[in-house]
Amino acid sequence: MNELNDAVIRSFLSDISNFHLVIFGIATTLFTVIYSFILNRHSELKDVSEKIKKEGRGTSLLCKESLYIGYIKRLKRVNWWVLLVSLISFLSSITSWIVANMVNNENVRYISFWIISVVTVILMVLFIILAVVILIGYGKSTKI
Repeated sequence: MNELNDAVIRSFLSDISNFHLVIFGIATTLFTVIYSFILNRHSELKDVSEKIKKEGRGTSLLCKESLYIGYIKRLKRVNWWVLLVSLISFLSSITSWIVANMVNNENVRYISFWIISVVTVILMVLFIILAVVILIGYGKSTKI
């Protein structure tokens, strides 16, 4: 086998499987929280739309409607990326576990090790970018 011995690869794949489960849990939690924000704003948007129908197209109501629509669109876009991270991390966790515990061919395990490592790095970068985007959005929405 190459430079890394089989025991180290198995151990790493087991650890990476646990890491991906943690990322899956965090991403799933983020998804549900953002989804609840979307539903809340959607409810507020319905209220504003009803007011517009009853009272007419006032400037403040149109401004609120526009802000709510933009907010919902931004959060939906972020939530799709969070869902993608969640799904990739779940699949990576399962794949890592299967490769570590059920694949007997050392060459397949070695190749899988590198593929899963690359996927993990990409997922970490995406997760960090999403965290920054969410924090920036949070800062803008709570700005006084």
